[in-house]
Amino acid sequence: MKRVCLGLLTFLCLIGAGVDDARLNDFRSPLNIPLDLAGNFGEFRSNHFHTGIDIKTQGREGLDVFACADGFVSRIKISPYGYGNALYITHPNGYTTVYAHLSELDSSIDAFVKQAQYEFESFQVDLHPGEFQLPVVQGQVIAKSGNSGSSGGPHLHFEVRETNTEFPINPLLWDFEVEDTRAPLIYELLVYPVGENASVNGNYGTHKVATKNNSGKCSLINQNKIKVAGEVSLGIHTLDFLNNNANKCGIFEMEVYLDDSLFYLQRMDQLDFSKGRMMNAHLDYKAYKEDRKSIHRAFQLPSNRLPIYKNIKGNGTISLKVGEEKEVKIIARDVHGNASSLNFILLGDALKSRATDVSPQDSLLRKFKYNQVNAYRTENCNLFIPENRLYEDAWMKVECLDSAYNKFGGLFQVGEELVPLDDYVLIKLKAPVLDSLLMKKLTVISSRENGSRPRALGGEEKMGWVSVRTKNFGYYYLDIDTTAPNIRPLMAAKEVFSKGRFEFRVSDDLSGVQTFNAYYNGKWVLMNYDPKRNYMWGDFGEFLDTNADQQELKVVVEDERGNVAKVLLTGGK
Repeated sequence: MKRVCLGLLTFLCLIGAGVDDARLNDFRSPLNIPLDLAGNFGEFRSNHFHTGIDIKTQGREGLDVFACADGFVSRIKISPYGYGNALYITHPNGYTTVYAHLSELDSSIDAFVKQAQYEFESFQVDLHPGEFQLPVVQGQVIAKSGNSGSSGGPHLHFEVRETNTEFPINPLLWDFEVEDTRAPLIYELLVYPVGENASVNGNYGTHKVATKNNSGKCSLINQNKIKVAGEVSLGIHTLDFLNNNANKCGIFEMEVYLDDSLFYLQRMDQLDFSKGRMMNAHLDYKAYKEDRKSIHRAFQLPSNRLPIYKNIKGNGTISLKVGEEKEVKIIARDVHGNASSLNFILLGDALKSRATDVSPQDSLLRKFKYNQVNAYRTENCNLFIPENRLYEDAWMKVECLDSAYNKFGGLFQVGEELVPLDDYVLIKLKAPVLDSLLMKKLTVISSRENGSRPRALGGEEKMGWVSVRTKNFGYYYLDIDTTAPNIRPLMAAKEVFSKGRFEFRVSDDLSGVQTFNAYYNGKWVLMNYDPKRNYMWGDFGEFLDTNADQQELKVVVEDERGNVAKVLLTGGK
């Protein structure tokens, strides 16, 4: 009976995502090992939902990766960052599968890529082969699994996308065999006062109640009835887990019922890359940044346009009359149909005006409106926020914290770190008086309060100001980068020219590696780059001239501020 119910649930979700049930079995597994997941579709990541599944590769690289169905390689992207080495295969059923963080490509695909890399003289390429250039059949080995790009360990990132829209679809809506009989866990209920003077149990802050779980039936600890006055909204801290697996995953579906009437429904069946950062409007951003809590809010902020909401009354706020009771049921469900539910009662309370003035006392604070352009100017720091970059109105300030932070200017607080942004805002810092060469080396530095390493953002100097676009509020200052990257050979010149291979450690102290090139006897040769390991390597054996009286390998690395480092290795008979 359970298999029938799960099948029906999958069918309904696929229909909701625009997937024809006849295509359920179109795809085979991309690996020939049991599918053990390190991450699932829709779980919270930094500033975005995860758009695929991360399949563990037994802690190693080099496993065969298979085409999930007939089709053709429609895109190949090679990059030191993000997905690293990634293949996209378009299928006749209307979907495209994506395979990322690969270590090697099939020989025919690799030859196609290398030809383009040499043509463009670039390691990084983004190629779009035609329909008949690189055809594949189901079960064909297309690559080896790896750890390339921004991967945190060996695994295969796998996606299914709708070809026409490029919307990612939950891969587990297909019949991939992932062992999962564990229901999501609900750790905490949160009740948020939303409206003016709204309160929960007489208090004006967020009300948090821990829960206890008993075989999918959850209850609040030490209380079951919560008094609410004015408009409030709900949220739950919840995670999902797979069998025999400690990795934290995201839930598939969340429902809220008021007196058995569906009030709110979200479902992670389909996402939209263009709205990826709006995850920050869905979760409790402060709790996620400070404590890594995965809190789903059953409330839609004004600028939140995520496609995950399937049924929501109003924007998710609840308002009860004095003495009115509503029985609330919240259900958290995974894609395999396992579910946990939490039941409690909301009781309408009398709305009371706050006894004290709640307006900000700091004279530097001002209210930034989410639905309009905001500009804030000071003597040495300016902030420009285009319309709808904020998800809701926010009280923030731009303040000089230390006017003599370094010899290039002050340290500035620009906005509030715990206020999320949907897209770029513009920050301008007053530049010191420097000669024209040094002026080009100025870079804006982002310094976060959480203790993370300061990050150089670059910037453009114009009329005495350095401007930069950023997607984060925080702390900013100017610094100068005049130091070239460091290049350290890992092989002696004699070995390099005998093997036709080279290896280097490359690092940069501030602005980061921007371009890198290698030349053998004046001819450009492909050099690979893994920034996680500060490692560059290449193979020029096909060009090697062992009879040459003189051989030369030159490596040139430039950072983001134009500082250049060169290494020259020579050899010969």
